[in-house]
Amino acid sequence: MRKSTQSSTTDKSSAFTSRFEALLAAIPDIIMEVDLNKVYKWANQAGLDFFGADVIGREASLFFADEQDTYDLVQSLFAGDENVFYLESWQRRHDGERRLLAWWCRALKDAHGEVQGAISTARDITEQRKTEEQLRMKNQLFINTIESLSHPFYVVDVNNYQITMANSATAAFGTLSIGTKCYALTHDRCQPCQGDEHICPLQEVKRTKKPVTLEHIHFDKYGNKRYVE
Repeated sequence: MRKSTQSSTTDKSSAFTSRFEALLAAIPDIIMEVDLNKVYKWANQAGLDFFGADVIGREASLFFADEQDTYDLVQSLFAGDENVFYLESWQRRHDGERRLLAWWCRALKDAHGEVQGAISTARDITEQRKTEEQLRMKNQLFINTIESLSHPFYVVDVNNYQITMANSATAAFGTLSIGTKCYALTHDRCQPCQGDEHICPLQEVKRTKKPVTLEHIHFDKYGNKRYVE
């Protein structure tokens, strides 16, 4: 009876271990374990695919793509800090290519609460960062372009008439703040332009679905009339 119970316990433990290992192998993110000396002790399949099959037993810093303060950033983790640490680090993939990894790190402790190392998950964000940088550069190019214009330039939300972007030349008509309406800034009105005398460009664009050119009388910040196109 005792042997049967022990056998059943062993089978359950083996089944749990197999299921746990299968789960970790199926996770697409990199999962790595290091000891107190920052030496890799274990990796899931994604980690082995990234760093190479010989990563186990090698120190983490050997895979740093350049000099970095990664160890300094996680030092308190190895001192027992139970918070999850996030950092980004350039790493060398097994083929030598530099890749930017986003890491989430947490201390590993034994039954007595003593730190034994750390477990970290990582995700390759190289392409994401490249895309973000490209968008940032395009946005900066757009800003530089509209700032080079000598006349006022606005981006207006057609649904609520709020000015969402403007260049410095718009200062001639007053000070912009969050939620400023186009008709309030340039016409000193409390409602949108309307009628044949004050045709609203936004409404014409919505109606025709085409570019619209109109002449309006605007008022500068001193209250002077300005004929604008």
